[in-house]
Amino acid sequence: MHALQFSTIDLARHRDTCIEFRRDSYTCSFADGNQRFCDENGDDGNGYIDWLRERIADLPQGCVHAWENDLIVGQIESRIRPDNTGYVNLFYIAPNARRRGLGRKLNDYVIAMFSSLDVDVARLTVSIGNERAIGFYRSLGWIDLGLRLGRTDSRLFETAIKKT
Repeated sequence: MHALQFSTIDLARHRDTCIEFRRDSYTCSFADGNQRFCDENGDDGNGYIDWLRERIADLPQGCVHAWENDLIVGQIESRIRPDNTGYVNLFYIAPNARRRGLGRKLNDYVIAMFSSLDVDVARLTVSIGNERAIGFYRSLGWIDLGLRLGRTDSRLFETAIKKT
């Protein structure tokens, strides 16, 4: 395995990849994942692309593709909320790159990025049915805070960010 390189998502070149990854993340997380994606973003994903474009403009280093050689193997979408809390909207590993330790590298990237921006705490949400992801985040030290406020299908996780 080669080292991962992280670069800001280039929507002009990789729009379809972003939609594919985000749609798959819904499918992996929810029984009605594809329908939920379409309901929230439109069948063509344009609602998602508009949202992602804003996220990239706000925090370019928080919305990145992870590259292994010349292949995109992962995607991170993150932001800093007004209360200076980091929030990860998406950690995604492409199906052909899973189970090789890349998730840990994505996590390391986002923690280092938040640390460099003086963020003290990061949070993320996980579908209650995604046992693999729940176990993964727990193994990295993320704390399960319970059901996300106002949601019955998602758990909120949090981790302290150590300053570098």
